[in-house]
Amino acid sequence: RWSRDIVAGKGDRAMDAKERAELEELFWQGCVTTRMVSALSGISRARLGRWDRAGVLEASYPSSRPGQSRIYTWLECCKARAAAKLLARGLPLREVKRALDRIDAETPQWERALVQPIRGRRLVPGEGAAGSEAITALRMRAADCSADEELKLIADVLGELLAEGPLGDLSRYSDYVTIHPLWLTNYPVLTGTRLETALVAVMCGKGFQSVREVADEYGLSVEQVERAVEFEKALAA
Repeated sequence: RWSRDIVAGKGDRAMDAKERAELEELFWQGCVTTRMVSALSGISRARLGRWDRAGVLEASYPSSRPGQSRIYTWLECCKARAAAKLLARGLPLREVKRALDRIDAETPQWERALVQPIRGRRLVPGEGAAGSEAITALRMRAADCSADEELKLIADVLGELLAEGPLGDLSRYSDYVTIHPLWLTNYPVLTGTRLETALVAVMCGKGFQSVREVADEYGLSVEQVERAVEFEKALAA
């Protein structure tokens, strides 16, 4: 919460526009574990490790010892999802990094379009993602440039990512669950709340409370609680 207060200019001291922009950019980077990147992209953790070592997709914060998770920024997480789709469309691995670099060049800050907007300090479900216009414009340009097959490919991939939203391969849970780089640093939450799905699942899974009891205590529906539990099981699979 304090991070959003500072970005909004409600911290202990006033900040100029440059300072606020720099701080907002820091929070936009997010903090995504290898497990989460793997779950959202469908790429195995072992393969992500090989890509990190080979420079195909490097984590900003590599592991310092065996068994420790690498930490990816939100952009890097979205790149992993894009890479998976590029490979699925037949692009050779040796060309993936170049394609990812071109996505950055053609559509700066494209990763920000893959989340729900925040208004009044609340996530707004069902609304178009901020920045999606840039991806739409790229797709229109690619349609007019049929000779540029790579541009058409990355435009199609970005269109798929935009349709999926923030959850990627777990988008089947997007009716109740979401994540956002500025919202609890990418911890999945029940949409419209500040409740982490992990907390809800623990309350039910450890036998502390029944699904109905958790729903009543936190003002949730039974469906919300059940979907949170299902999401956490899928995330751990």
